Amino acid sequence: ADRFSHFAVSDGLAIVRCTACGLIFSNPRIPKSRTRRFFEEDYLHDRCVIENNMTKYRLAPLQRMARRVRDFRPEGGRLLDIGAASGLFLSYFANDPTWSPEGIEPSRNAARYASAKYGIPVHCGFVDTIELEDNAYDAVSILDTFFLDPEPNTTMQVISRVLKPDGLVFFEIPGLNFRLLKNTGLVARILYGNSAQLNPAMQMFYYEEKTLSALLARHGF
Repeated sequence: ADRFSHFAVSDGLAIVRCTACGLIFSNPRIPKSRTRRFFEEDYLHDRCVIENNMTKYRLAPLQRMARRVRDFRPEGGRLLDIGAASGLFLSYFANDPTWSPEGIEPSRNAARYASAKYGIPVHCGFVDTIELEDNAYDAVSILDTFFLDPEPNTTMQVISRVLKPDGLVFFEIPGLNFRLLKNTGLVARILYGNSAQLNPAMQMFYYEEKTLSALLARHGF
């Protein structure tokens, strides 16, 4: 909806809450062209950042998510990972003949790294700029990435189009209650010296189960 109330100001940017569904989001958001340029060129700018931030520190959660995908899809299938980063998540499916993994990653450095290290096709670009076959994938994963997407409806349109009718989509998003507890109010003032530290220049939306479910329902899930 187009009705919302003030929620916070962080880094000089306004964050609001939709009065209809409760979704918290930055408004106005950084232009798409600027965010895309950042993710293409600056976000994962060298091998050290890729191997530390997107491999070493992501090892446990990505292993956990890989087990979850296998639990829900024990027969395997074709897997698309959106925001593949270092390719570590896809590597857990690379040597399994029941799975056919591939990824999409906007960072040129990370896409090259993932393809070279694991021998998995990782397309460099964004989900709406890569040509993807309709009804082609048994599973789509978008891990610790979706909340950075300035156009979630566009992304969900693509995901719903490329998934098979019985396909599954897997999300990993930051827990909203913990994030607000740590990054707003008294705790934020103690830790950061201001009343909100929510990084709205990068984090466009602050989802919880209710609002993410509403978005998915809009696209037929």
